[in-house]
Amino acid sequence: IHEGQWLAQCPAVTGMMDISDGLYIDLQKLAKASQKKLTLHLDRLKAVLHPAVSLSTALEGGEDYGLLITCRPEQY
Repeated sequence: IHEGQWLAQCPAVTGMMDISDGLYIDLQKLAKASQKKLTLHLDRLKAVLHPAVSLSTALEGGEDYGLLITCRPEQY
């Protein structure tokens, strides 16, 4: 909760949502709501996953207590 409140105050953050439906589904929701196209670099995602977490679980698993944020590229 603390991190979400902090992120909400950051001027660079333009959007935020939880990933309780799974990253893949929530990325689709975000793209549709913002009327943007997105590219997901699976190799980059796989590189940051814990070894015990499969790519499928990372994309399709839900009820993760995580946030998906968007930010201005120049402020990333």
